[in-house]
Amino acid sequence: VGVPLGLGCLVHSLGDALTFSRVPLLWPVRLRGCRWAPLGMWAPLRFRTGSAAELLLVVPALLLLGGVSAWTLITP
Repeated sequence: VGVPLGLGCLVHSLGDALTFSRVPLLWPVRLRGCRWAPLGMWAPLRFRTGSAAELLLVVPALLLLGGVSAWTLITP
């Protein structure tokens, strides 16, 4: 249970890093004297949640990965 839970948390944090809000991924570490320095992708690669970029890129990728995961669990 611990490994899937840890991977889910990591993937969720990386997904948040793709948005304009970014994520304090290295929270306990001080960056430039601040503990709440948000980390994220390069500015042109970020997108807003609910935008066309999310609907056209993220949703199909998640559906594809979910399908592949289900297929590997079903087939022997």
